[in-house]
Formats: sequence, C-alpha cells, structure tokens
Amino acid sequence: MIFRKNIVILAALFFIAGCGYGPASVKPEPLGAGIRSVAVPVFGNMTFRAGIEGILSTRVADELVNMIKVTDTENADARLDGVITHYRLTPVAFTENSVVSEYRLTVSASVRLVKKGETASLWDEAFEDFEDFKVDTSNVTATRENETEAFREIAHKMARLIRERFSVRF
Repeated sequence: MIFRKNIVILAALFFIAGCGYGPASVKPEPLGAGIRSVAVPVFGNMTFRAGIEGILSTRVADELVNMIKVTDTENADARLDGVITHYRLTPVAFTENSVVSEYRLTVSASVRLVKKGETASLWDEAFEDFEDFKVDTSNVTATRENETEAFREIAHKMARLIRERFSVRF
C-alpha cells in the first residue's frame, strides 16, 4: 500500500516537472544583449491626427514596465523608438440612405529597438491593427469620442504585440 502511494506521488511529481510548472514569483532572466532597462520616448506621428503619439507611447511603456525597467533615455540600456505612420478611416457600414453608420480605424506604426551607443537596430518591425466604431449622425462629439476610444483599444492591442515582440530574444 505504501509502495503504491509512493509511486502515485512520484508519477505526479514527474508530471508536474514535465509540464513546465514553476513558481510564479520567479522573474525571467534578462532579455539578452545586455539589456536590463529601456526608454520609451514619445513616438513620432506622421499622420493628420494630433495627440495620438502620447497615447500609444504611454500604452507601450505600461506594457513593458512589468518585464523590464522603463526609464529615461540617458539611463536606459536601449531605446524603443516608434513612429505612427498611418491613421486611416474607412467606412464599413451605411444606413439605408447611404450615410456612414460605422467606420474602421486602421493604425500602423513602425517600431525599432536600439541599444545604447549604437545606431543599428536590434529589431525593426511594422505593426498594424484596426477597430470599428459607430457613427452618431446626430452627435459629432459622440462620434469623435467613439473614434478616440477605438484608437485607445488599438493602442492597447498594439502595445501588447510590441511587448510580445520585445520579449523575444534578439
């Protein structure tokens, strides 16, 4: 009976060890290339929509802060530079009177990671995402708020994609 109990315990231990179980409090090792901190300056903005660069930059920094120290450019081991390259509104739904009732907002950004003291990128990638939002034909302010909220959602999703790319060793 004791022998059988020991075998069950041993089998359970092998199963746990084999499935990649580990304590949640263990921090991942540094990201490689000697990078232990990163700066996220305000992204550039090549679009007609003013003010969106700060929203995206802040979202990216917020996503990275749990995996690496985010600091100023002077004290960082690397810099994550970004530029919002496209901000497109495309009608995707119409009323029976051919009035736009829904838009698709598509945003593209180019992002690159540069190690301090170097000019070459460790990586350089383009990101793009979209979000649909409703048009309130009787309230321009509500439509603008819907567009802003759509951009915030895109920034959130794009920041997660950038974090995932950042976590891949260079």
